[in-house]
Amino acid sequence: YLDGTQIESFVNALAAAFTLNRLDQMILGRLDKDRENLSLIEVTNPKPDTYLVTISPADNNIKEQPENVVRTTQFKGHWYIEPKGDGQVEVTQQLYGDPNGMIPAWLLNSILVNVPFQSFENLKVILEK
Repeated sequence: YLDGTQIESFVNALAAAFTLNRLDQMILGRLDKDRENLSLIEVTNPKPDTYLVTISPADNNIKEQPENVVRTTQFKGHWYIEPKGDGQVEVTQQLYGDPNGMIPAWLLNSILVNVPFQSFENLKVILEK
């Protein structure tokens, strides 16, 4: 599910996503009509059956920034995915970033809580099919 078009199927509030370079897993995410980011996504196995998905800014020069779009360039985070037994999986997400523009605190807080929660709920539905 590291293909940009696949990510659209579960990441809540993502308007569009495109894989720019499959070798390095660079993904363009458009959060709304006027916000985007270029992400470098790397997956490693720190131990058997455990995955670390690291998300960091990709080279900003890879794609020209459209007019009237704010590109977020300062962010970093990860998903740590590990089995817990009895068919259970624990996913820990930690992300931080600067939205690079004015966003009301109430809206930013709502996004930080609701988008990850709903995205993981969507991903769960897909994986259980």
